[in-house]
Amino acid sequence: MEWMTAIRESIRYIEENIITVSSPAEVAGHVNMSEMYLQRGFQVVTGLTLGEYIRNRRLYLAALDLVGTDLKVIDIALKYGYETPESFTKAFSRFHDATPTQIRRDEKDVRTFLPMRISMVVEGGNNVDVHVEEQDGFELVGKVRDMTFEEHLEKIPQYWEDFEKKYFKMLRAESPAPGLSEYERFLYDNRVGSFDGYTTLGAKPGWCRFMIAGVYKGGKVPEGYEVWSIPKAKWAKFYCEGPLPAAAYNIKKYIWFEWLPGNMDYELNGDYYVSKYMLKDLSSIDYKCEIWLPVKERTGGLNEKRN
Repeated sequence: MEWMTAIRESIRYIEENIITVSSPAEVAGHVNMSEMYLQRGFQVVTGLTLGEYIRNRRLYLAALDLVGTDLKVIDIALKYGYETPESFTKAFSRFHDATPTQIRRDEKDVRTFLPMRISMVVEGGNNVDVHVEEQDGFELVGKVRDMTFEEHLEKIPQYWEDFEKKYFKMLRAESPAPGLSEYERFLYDNRVGSFDGYTTLGAKPGWCRFMIAGVYKGGKVPEGYEVWSIPKAKWAKFYCEGPLPAAAYNIKKYIWFEWLPGNMDYELNGDYYVSKYMLKDLSSIDYKCEIWLPVKERTGGLNEKRN
């Protein structure tokens, strides 16, 4: 499904099934898209995860039920997927900054959250360096963190900050410093920190797996580390220059707002999302990094017609 259509169809499906939709995975299945890519793109475009959007819409509708019906709080809680009045009241109060009882008494406190309308403007002439190329499979090695999609934007920068403080000085050295531990030498030899990766393979529903990684060169893998075998694939590689995180964020906006919506040749394909980094000062104005997305040629796209 074309990217803009998938986003709009996701919102339409949620709205038509707001009481019964069970999870973001259900929405991704409906639009026939990887949950990882739908979640990532939806969050860049809307500023919310799919789970947050569903929850916010339900809490707004619950407030309308409170002020417009005589339903008991427990019945409204159950209607919108909360197992107890206590869990409902906690979520409701956090969203509306008022309890269900206060909202029922004074409806002016209701926080409005209407269905989203997605409108994207695809602009031409962007000076962004993008290459689509076939690449043999390779292996990444690193320590994996499992997290929900709703928390990954908060947790990943913290993981990177902690890793940079501990190891970047050692990793930036032109040659390994004397006295490195076996663990530190493994990080240096495999250039851990030169990549990161995301996948939903092996993750619980609603979760993703994130790895600060390097290309695996062999040797004993430290405890708690994993080796991911990235299969041979066609990758769209987006090259950006400038200090992080701003430069990478601008490229991500370009990917989800412009490249995917306006692309007649390629669509997303695969279970991995990979970024490549320089092992140097992240704040440098000439810092370079790459974002890799696995893609396949779109059926009926321009490339197919040219062939």
